[in-house]
Amino acid sequence: MPQTSALVNNYVTTLVKRSNIHRADGRLDHQLSSKGTLFLRYSVDWADIRVPETFNTDIGGNEASFSGTDTVHGHSLVAAYTRSFSATTIGDFRYGLTKFHGGLVPNVLTNPVWKTIPGRLDSDPYQPSAPIVSPSGYAGLGNPRSSPLIRDQRMHEAIGNLSPSLRCGLPLSRFGRDRQSAG
Repeated sequence: MPQTSALVNNYVTTLVKRSNIHRADGRLDHQLSSKGTLFLRYSVDWADIRVPETFNTDIGGNEASFSGTDTVHGHSLVAAYTRSFSATTIGDFRYGLTKFHGGLVPNVLTNPVWKTIPGRLDSDPYQPSAPIVSPSGYAGLGNPRSSPLIRDQRMHEAIGNLSPSLRCGLPLSRFGRDRQSAG
């Protein structure tokens, strides 16, 4: 049933996104000696987000909607050691690890007509249950074109710096090395 006086795109819907998000951080600062300090931090993030279809799970909706179940898990670990070598030279050394997994999986559409479309790969749970059918300029039917959207990332970073300073305590220059690797 049209909800505006326009001839096209005259259906308006308000969707409710469901989010279940958990986050935690832990931090430790410790003075090892008069010349050295240690810092550790661990952060974790779990999220389960459910974005509904534009219309419903029978016919789906807009191809740009990013609808489906999005599960995100993230972990971050940072360790840092700072050492005073002399009255004019300080060194700081850091290591970081980041792990991230995000997976947007399309909703399974329930209308039996979707099973009659040839070429569908219904044995793969990551494949949309229905292709998007969207005439130009109009809202579409089917799963969004953005799914599945799966990302796995791991990154290691090691940094070391030496900072000579002037007698007044201001940094004169900083020398360092930063190494990143992703896998």
